[in-house]
Amino acid sequence: MGHTRWLAFFLTLAMAHVASADVVFDWNRVALDAIRVARVSPPRASRLLASVHVAGFDAVNAVRQRYESYPVATEAPRGVDRDVAYAAAAHRVLAAELPAQATAFDTALEHSLERSGRRRRETSLVWGREVAHAILGLRADDGSTIVAPYTPSGEPGGWMPTPPAFAPALLPGWRAVMPWCLAQADALRAPGPPTLASDAPASLLGSGCA
Repeated sequence: MGHTRWLAFFLTLAMAHVASADVVFDWNRVALDAIRVARVSPPRASRLLASVHVAGFDAVNAVRQRYESYPVATEAPRGVDRDVAYAAAAHRVLAAELPAQATAFDTALEHSLERSGRRRRETSLVWGREVAHAILGLRADDGSTIVAPYTPSGEPGGWMPTPPAFAPALLPGWRAVMPWCLAQADALRAPGPPTLASDAPASLLGSGCA
């Protein structure tokens, strides 16, 4: 699922040319700050950032439909303010995923609205929230909430907790989470490391690599 981090990155850059760069990067910063406050793990953080920016992308892209949409191909209502729609979509996703920080997200939304005009603001807010709702629904059963049990085998070559924390394996079931862009999760998965019984470990040690 590391590809979700790249997806969020490229969507952020793309939307900086469609919506106002200020609103895109502002909400990216709001999301990153929220991730730090909530101490969200890297896999879940990448999923959250992708959700925020995919929702913002579809909300804005639907105004002029310059690019292929993600799941929301419906044309936006006439006169929607792209910056307000983006802010509303990002706000809705963050508030749903990290409800404990709802007040901070409400404040960020107010700051976004201060820079926008009053014309058709409510329509823009409703549209952004509708798109966010569609994205949240799409990812509701993506496998990210499944808790997969994992017990280290203790065998040579197997994963085991490492110092200093000796923490348990982080989200061992995450490999089964539905991808954002790939047809299946293992489409571009790299092969596993060589086994200890193969010649590869010995050859690496013999070449001076540890």
